[in-house]
Order: sequence, then structure tokens, then C-alpha cells
Amino acid sequence: MKILIGREIVIKVLSFIFVVSLFISCSAPKKIEDDGFDIRDVIKQINNSSKKIKSLKGAGNISLENESGANSGSFKINLLKPDSISLSITGPFGINVAKALITRDSFLFHDSFNNVAVKGKTTKRNIAEIFKLNIDFDDILSVLSCSPDFFRESNLEPQIDLRASDNEAVIIYQKEGDIIKYYLNLENKYISKRVVYSGSGKIISEENYQSYYKKDNIWIPRSIKIVLPYENQLLSLYFEKQEINTDNLSFNFTIPKDTKILNWREKN
Repeated sequence: MKILIGREIVIKVLSFIFVVSLFISCSAPKKIEDDGFDIRDVIKQINNSSKKIKSLKGAGNISLENESGANSGSFKINLLKPDSISLSITGPFGINVAKALITRDSFLFHDSFNNVAVKGKTTKRNIAEIFKLNIDFDDILSVLSCSPDFFRESNLEPQIDLRASDNEAVIIYQKEGDIIKYYLNLENKYISKRVVYSGSGKIISEENYQSYYKKDNIWIPRSIKIVLPYENQLLSLYFEKQEINTDNLSFNFTIPKDTKILNWREKN
């Protein structure tokens, strides 16, 4: 009888230890050092892939939603890193809606409906006023080049949060009171989402990158979405055509002779 009791106690203790160890193994965060994992290597690899994309010629569908309503159409883009973007947008029935030439220093925007051209300095405030999208030039370049990377936070120290899935990690940066989170696909080494939170935890901006495919050993997204909750803005792009590192780029910008040209001055 005593032996049976002793065996029962041993079995219960071993069962308890097994359950506790199983719980700990499932709930405790992974240590980077355990598997020789260094997130800086992943960041470097993604940045190196982004560097390989030096130019982009693309076309596809675009939609923009804001307080004024929703509009959709098709677009064509020529992009040359690090500072030149040519964009044209066409509405239903092939009607030209707008075209723009944007560089890091200046922009020229032509409203085809009203035959008005606006030119000025490329500041975040001007972009918000003219293009109805509250992001800066580096954001535009990163999104439209279809090569999301970490260069916008290159001077900051990253933190890592390994997810429950072995295939996902979140890279966290703190910048001027905001929290920036990058969601990574660890298997294929690409960014699926970038979210900027305010100090109070509210989302300021969200970039989503989906429909990835592999070309020339580089993962490239076809579907891109930008959400700006504070401004009630949503931009969606789907690339039906993407030519990487092509020499066949044109940045010629012609407008009708009778176009009214405005020199845009940033408001105080």
C-alpha cells in the first residue's frame, strides 16, 4: 500500500513537472541567442534586397479614399532611386486625370480636368495639400518602389518581438515619441506590414504589403495599401506590371500650352 502511494505521488509530481515545462516552453519568449538568431542579419538582408531595386517601371490599378469621397482608376509609374518619380493616373474610359513629376526637392502636378499645373517644393505639408496624402517623400519612394526596407529608421536601435509563429517577427523602433513596428515574414525575409503608433497607442499610419512573388532572387509585393486613420485616407495600389532595373524610363513631362501654371507656396 505504501509503495502504491509512493508511486502515485511520483506520477503526480512528474505529471505536474511535464505540464509546467510544457506551459513554459509555449509561453516564454524566445531568446535570440538560443538559435544563433540575430535580427540585424535579417534587417541587413532585407535592406540589401531593397538596394538591388534601383528603378521600377510599373502599371496597375489605384484607388484613393478620403473625406471628399472615393476615386479609382489606373496608373503608370517610372521611378528611379533615390530621388525621381513620374506618375500618371487615368480614370474610367481612358480619361487622363492627373500626372506628376516628383523629386526630393520639387514637384510638378498637372490636373488634367481643370488644365491647371502646380509646382513647388516637396515638403510633407505640400504633398498633403496637393496629393491629398499625408506622407513625406521617403514614404512615397519606399512604397512606390515596391521595396519596403528599414532605411527610414537606419539611425535607430531595433528591438525584437518573436511571435507565436516561428515564421513571423516584429521589429520595434521608438522615434520622437512614436512607436514603429515592422512585421516580418522570417521564412522569405520580407516586410508584410509597417505600423506607426502614437505615444498613446493610436495608429498614425499603416502600410500593408501583400501578394509577394520572387524575381531575380528578390521578393516583390504586387499589392500595397496605405491607411491614415487620422486623415481618413486610404490608398490602394495593385501592380499588374512591374519591370525592375530597366533602362527604358521616361521622365518627360509635357503639358498643354494653354495650361494655367501656379507656383505653390507652403502655407504658414
